[in-house]
Formats: sequence, structure tokens, C-alpha cells
Amino acid sequence: DAEIAFDDRLRETCAAARAHDQRVTLILVDVIGTREVNEAHGHEAGDAMIRRAATGVQRSVRAVDFAARIGGDDFGIIIADGDLELGRRIARRIAHEIERSNGEPGSDIPVSVVFGVASGIAPDSAELFAAADQQITQHKRSRSLAVALAPWEDFDGPSVA
Repeated sequence: DAEIAFDDRLRETCAAARAHDQRVTLILVDVIGTREVNEAHGHEAGDAMIRRAATGVQRSVRAVDFAARIGGDDFGIIIADGDLELGRRIARRIAHEIERSNGEPGSDIPVSVVFGVASGIAPDSAELFAAADQQITQHKRSRSLAVALAPWEDFDGPSVA
């Protein structure tokens, strides 16, 4: 199972970092809207979104990083001896690559992702994962709140004075 292999690799990387007092950075990538796309357009369309996100991840990480699909629509990237700024740069590269792929022919349904990036010196793997996952959860919560509070049906567009 890829998720178990990823968890094992994260634990191993964090243990090695503790032994040498080094930093580990973790990027979690969550593809947004796959459930809705699966329901509205079928699983083939949802799978295509996940494949495009995977390609964006693959094209954006360095050869020394460890990237894997860790759930239905989630990816994780382990950056050994990399700081938070490097993690954010790689996340931006992934976002740019996915945005570029959204403009390609045949990409009818755009892919959107949200990131969680956490970093620590000699970190505990569970704490590192929880910190990155919490960022994704907070983003989803704030996004849901904004959607719930926005009266989209009554919106006539921007006001121009």
C-alpha cells in the first residue's frame, strides 16, 4: 500500500534527521473537488484530474525528494534536509505546473489543489504530518465558510462607482 510505504519513509527520514539534527519538510497536496467531479462526470473524469495533479507533482519535485500518492486524491512529498522556504517553492512549482496543464487541450475540468507545508528540525513524523494536514483542513474550513456565507444567487457583480 502506497500510504503505508509513505508513512514508513516519513518515519525513516525523520529518524535520520533526528540522528543528525537536520530539517525535514513535508508537503501535502489535496486535489479539490474530485468527489463532485466523479458524481457529475464519472470516475474517468475524476481519475483524469488525479493523473494531471500527479504529473504536476512529478514534474516539480527534485530527484532527491520522495513523492507519492497517499490517498484517493492526496499526495505527499518528503524533502529531507530542506527548509520551509524550499517546501513553499516546490509547492508553488506544483501549482504553476497544474495551472499550465489546465490550459492544455483536453483538460475540460480544471484541477485545483490546496497545500499543507510543514517543516522542523529533527521532527516527529506524526507531528510533521499533523501540522501540514491542519493547514489543509483550515483552508477547506475557511473556503466552505466563505461559500456558505456568500449569497451567490443574489450577486449582480461588482459595484462600479
